[in-house]
Amino acid sequence: MVTGEITVKKRPLHVIVNDASYTYGDEPSTYTIDYEKSDLADGETIISALGTLFTPPTVQCKIDDKDADNKTNAGTYEDVITAFGGSADNYEFICEDKGSLTVNKRELKINSINNGIPDLTSSIAYEHNYQLPIKLDGTASNSDMDIVNLVNNDSIDITYKAVYNSLEQTDNATVDIEDVEFANDCDSSKNYTLVTVPTTSSGKIMTRLMSEIIVNSSPDKMEYTYGEWFCSKGRQC
Repeated sequence: MVTGEITVKKRPLHVIVNDASYTYGDEPSTYTIDYEKSDLADGETIISALGTLFTPPTVQCKIDDKDADNKTNAGTYEDVITAFGGSADNYEFICEDKGSLTVNKRELKINSINNGIPDLTSSIAYEHNYQLPIKLDGTASNSDMDIVNLVNNDSIDITYKAVYNSLEQTDNATVDIEDVEFANDCDSSKNYTLVTVPTTSSGKIMTRLMSEIIVNSSPDKMEYTYGEWFCSKGRQC
């Protein structure tokens, strides 16, 4: 009788790396993998093939050699989720597949603008010919606003239009707020989307009504000859 050794090699089992997503400011979700079922031996399932006593591959997500975390900027990162290692009795894990990560923008709510509303002054009203509404450019940053859902100590800067619909002097005028958006130089805007913005605030009107403005009387005669008296209305020459 001739005897010899038989070597039974492990069967290759390709690992499928799933794409993942989470919201900026949150901790990344658990990365997951699947297995290519067509690689299994006839009649086997993943459970019967691997059982419970096996070590699954390790899954990681690195962007520029740094683990993705709650400060990773919003965006889609291709092929950054990878798997490696792992062991099973009858299968060899083939970890060639890669997954993509999507970090979604965080929803930001601005409940109110409490400071920095531009005042409506006499000179501004004059520049607008006292025609209402008068819209003034405004800016605001963190300390000026009541903000909900801001994370990571981010700085937020916005621009808006403060709309005055009255010229009556007051320190507590109702001001409409329009066209709220991130300032062009607000770096944090790439990680947020504005879902709630204020529509009104309080401003100060520092001008008199047009009816109260005293306009100097025009002179009776705008042309005269050298040697004549130049007289204004109500004045005797």
